[in-house]
Amino acid sequence: MLYCSFPNVEVVRRFLEEVRRNIEVARTIGTLANSMVLEARLR
Repeated sequence: MLYCSFPNVEVVRRFLEEVRRNIEVARTIGTLANSMVLEARLR
């Protein structure tokens, strides 16, 4: 394994945290959108 080709562990960890946060936000928005669509259909 060539460790020099890998970025810093801290950078990777920060990147993964960012991705996880973005996924959480996207999931929340998706859930809200789904509930709004269902509400609109029920009316």
